Amino acid sequence: MSPRNTALRLGIAALLVVAVPASADPIPANFTTTEMMMENLGVNVQGLARLLGIDETTDLHATTFTDVDNLGFAFALDPGQTYNGASVALVGGGAYNAAESRWEGHAVAQAGRSPLFASDWVFDVTSTDPLTGDYLWIAELAGDSRFEIDAEGELEFGIDANGGIWSRGAGWLTINGARKWEVSGVDWIPWWWLPWNLFSTATELEPGYTPFETQMTGSSPETGGFGSAAIDFVIIPEPAAAALLALGLVSGVGRRRSG
Repeated sequence: MSPRNTALRLGIAALLVVAVPASADPIPANFTTTEMMMENLGVNVQGLARLLGIDETTDLHATTFTDVDNLGFAFALDPGQTYNGASVALVGGGAYNAAESRWEGHAVAQAGRSPLFASDWVFDVTSTDPLTGDYLWIAELAGDSRFEIDAEGELEFGIDANGGIWSRGAGWLTINGARKWEVSGVDWIPWWWLPWNLFSTATELEPGYTPFETQMTGSSPETGGFGSAAIDFVIIPEPAAAALLALGLVSGVGRRRSG
């Protein structure tokens, strides 16, 4: 392992907030901790993409860490990456707050040599059977306290027939209190653990906000420890463009058959 990667891993582990273990719920702690890491990483990279513009040509890669015993997690984009022409950095972590019955996370992002945003994320547990809760993610753009991007909604988690875990959620993203686009997502950790997947879609409520999907795939040890994630972004065609694309595909199939 290179000194650079060793430093990265130690830095991520140092971010971990040690928490009091939660009371038992129907979702095992290793699944819950990994899910919360996935959700928190996902919403932060989605915010990063929204601020810097959607780049379908670039994949981002992150190193992750989960502490199953203490219900904590951390993540960081691997160093030396660029997104939409800018060097980017993202570091975050979180843990379960037993006293408040909620998960809490924090992250900071940088573009080039300048801070991009700082974010706080809270998932208030409203039910443990099934595990559901309300989440709120607030990112303040560095240098401008008037500009905030908020995400709010609800998440629900469940166990499938084979022992894997799934989650689904829906909510809204707002700028300075005004709703600009809707967000929906689903993710899954299979019972054999590798890999896990998260897909989150942001569709516009107002013109000028490009709809896109965040696609994330990763691996995390079942017993906790270091893992990895790969993230890419896909622009969602507008309805008219999608219809034309479908028409073109059908027309193309017809031409090939007639030939």
